[in-house]
Amino acid sequence: MIDYKDPRAVSEVYKKTTLEPWKVEKMTSKKARRANASDHVEYYKITANGNNVACYLTKEDAAFIAFSREALPYWQAETERLRAENAQLIKAHQEIKYLTNNRREEVRRLMNSPAAYNSEQADYIVSKGIADWEQVFKDALTGLEG
Repeated sequence: MIDYKDPRAVSEVYKKTTLEPWKVEKMTSKKARRANASDHVEYYKITANGNNVACYLTKEDAAFIAFSREALPYWQAETERLRAENAQLIKAHQEIKYLTNNRREEVRRLMNSPAAYNSEQADYIVSKGIADWEQVFKDALTGLEG
C-alpha cells in the first residue's frame, strides 16, 4: 500500500495517471440508463481526453475525485514551500536564541567583573545585541520573501 503521507510516493502515483484534465460527465449508455432507473440514482463518469477513467459514480463523488486530482499538484507545491519557509524560521530562531544567550553571558560577565558595573559597556552590549537581532530578522524576512 502506498503511504499517502509520503510526498514522493504521492507524486509518483500522480505522475502515472492520465495527465489531461479530468472531466465529470453524466453516463448515458443503455446500461447506465437501466442502472439509473433501477437504482433511482444518476450515475456519472470521469473522462480524460475522451477516455473513461472511472464510471458509475455519484455526481458528488465524481466531482470530488476530479477536483482532488487537479488540486493535488498545487497543494504538494504549497507544502514544499511551507516546509522551506519553516526551515528558515527555525534557523532564524536558533540564531536569535544563540545571540540572546551570548549577550546575556556578556552582561553577567560585566556585572560580576572586579572593575564593577560599567553602564557604557552594558549599553554597548545591549545595542550590539539589538543590531544582531535586527540583522537576523532582516535575513529571515529576505529569505521568506525571495
